[in-house]
Amino acid sequence: MQRQGLELTASAWDELVRRYAGLVLFVVRSHGLSPEDEEAVSRLVWLRLVERLDRIDAGALPAWLAAVTREECAHVRRLRPDPDGVLEAASRHQALREALDRLVPADRDLLTMLAADPPLSEAEISRALGIPVPDIGPARSRVLAEVRANLTVVA
Repeated sequence: MQRQGLELTASAWDELVRRYAGLVLFVVRSHGLSPEDEEAVSRLVWLRLVERLDRIDAGALPAWLAAVTREECAHVRRLRPDPDGVLEAASRHQALREALDRLVPADRDLLTMLAADPPLSEAEISRALGIPVPDIGPARSRVLAEVRANLTVVA
């Protein structure tokens, strides 16, 4: 294999793959991908190595392979969301929405203001809701406890 002045014989490439295939496989399997995705990631890692072979220091190769393998696994996971995970997240979101809907409007307004981005100061929240500043913390704790109780009822 000839790449920008670097020559790697087929037997040298085979030895390189033999030596580090276990490392790549270990990192891939630690990401819980499907067998098809594991195989695809492994192929991509070796392709990335071929593409950059002339720029990688031999001493840094194991760390480079592990890092590239992790990056490729993360990329595959982003492209292929777990349907069960998506359904679970949607279910949690719906349960939270229902728990918040059970709150009285003033409590919902308090949580909305506390979660504002950019954050509102306690003085701004106090003025908007007519709650004394020292009462905002305890009110927050009370409302969050109510949300947790509502989540238990919904679940």
